[in-house]
Amino acid sequence: MNFQALILSAGYSRRMGQFKPLLSLQDQTVLARCVQSFRQAGINDITVVVGHRHQETVETCAQLGVRWTYNPNYSQGMYSSVQVGVSALPAETDAF
Repeated sequence: MNFQALILSAGYSRRMGQFKPLLSLQDQTVLARCVQSFRQAGINDITVVVGHRHQETVETCAQLGVRWTYNPNYSQGMYSSVQVGVSALPAETDAF
């Protein structure tokens, strides 16, 4: 089976008051912790959906060695990011 991880990091994080993906959590960002968790679970094919503050998030993705895709409609909500993320997954993906 070909498992992929899809991390949604495109939103505004309004309720949090700070941009969650790049928020420091102990010694790394929340996004880095998510990537680390998937890798520890044996899932190394990871795609991050970016939108709000995408330049910074893309830089972090490059440092983490993960793919990213841009959601130009991130202001329309999470479902738009799910749609963009699913369409960016490789054709041979069995589950995400």
